[in-house]
Amino acid sequence: MQAVRTNLVAFALGPESPRPEDQSLDCEWFSSEAEILSRISRMNASVVVLDLSAGPFRTHDQLRLLLGVARCPVLVLGAAQAEPSIAHTAQISGAPRDAN
Repeated sequence: MQAVRTNLVAFALGPESPRPEDQSLDCEWFSSEAEILSRISRMNASVVVLDLSAGPFRTHDQLRLLLGVARCPVLVLGAAQAEPSIAHTAQISGAPRDAN
């Protein structure tokens, strides 16, 4: 039987990002979101876990970019704190009525 080895890697944006509490965790720092997306696109990852409430990706457009480059499932946490899909001022009309 062959064992499958995996590594857990955290990505951080900017040098001011907090260091992970778990010192055994690999952490990579990037200077832009584009660099993070480029790195993810070249990885052989099993899953990408994203916390929308923590950032750096917070908007739906940023999430779409991530989904476009990840070649694996993306688990999204903190979606309740993300930007709303529909503006609070939007009004949604009722269903159309039959003209008969």
